[in-house]
Amino acid sequence: MPNDLVRLIVAGLRLYVQVYTDEADPDAIIPALGTLTLRIEAVIRKFARLLGVPDSRTVDDGHGNPVTKVAGIELLGHPRIVEKCGEDLIAFAKHTLDRRPEGLRDRIGHAILHADQYRALDLDAVLLLLLRLTGIKIEGNDSKKDDVA
Repeated sequence: MPNDLVRLIVAGLRLYVQVYTDEADPDAIIPALGTLTLRIEAVIRKFARLLGVPDSRTVDDGHGNPVTKVAGIELLGHPRIVEKCGEDLIAFAKHTLDRRPEGLRDRIGHAILHADQYRALDLDAVLLLLLRLTGIKIEGNDSKKDDVA
């Protein structure tokens, strides 16, 4: 059984292929881009954990209760992640996901992007980002393990 992270990405990848092979309605770009964009954060968190970078922290909820705050694309600024990815990949990731006024992550995650604003160019950029992130070799990581994200 593939790990959970792979299973989360496969549906978006399948839609990506279907969009480009005309096996799906052109509107399939919406769930393809939405799924892959939001799953990048899971990939970044997994990458961080593999590098020994904490991907969450406990904070006070303002009422004296501890809550876990999970990190997302802000992990792209961590020195270990920048060192492993390289400045070019970090710049590409930030431009794709977090550019002003709102990057794809926020525009999709907060339903700000309208249906006619889903572009093949963005879908291709997100796929390229996923491929580049998942292609980075991390020493000491046994890729045969079936670990869960």
